[in-house]
Amino acid sequence: MRRLLMLLILGSVVSAIGLYLNIRAGAFATYWQPFGSSGWAGDTDAALRQSYREIGLVCLWLGASLLAAVAWSWTILSHDLSGRSEIDGFLFRESQRRSHSKTRVSSH
Repeated sequence: MRRLLMLLILGSVVSAIGLYLNIRAGAFATYWQPFGSSGWAGDTDAALRQSYREIGLVCLWLGASLLAAVAWSWTILSHDLSGRSEIDGFLFRESQRRSHSKTRVSSH
């Protein structure tokens, strides 16, 4: 469960970085220069903005894939073959049942 938690955190961080890069791509690709006495003007490089957006999309997809893998693993690992979740097993422990051998009745 600890590995899944680490992957959950990693997927969340990578997705957040990708989202941030997509939102702020224009600001990262702008070259700011002083304009006059108290102003600033910027020149945005379109190719650099596109590169930031592509890197952001790759990070977003990678993070979303990690989150989907964690959700799938968590769902699969939390259920045993009987269909009960492992939480039910911790809350309601069943007593160990001894299997009795079947007795054969022979007919004469």
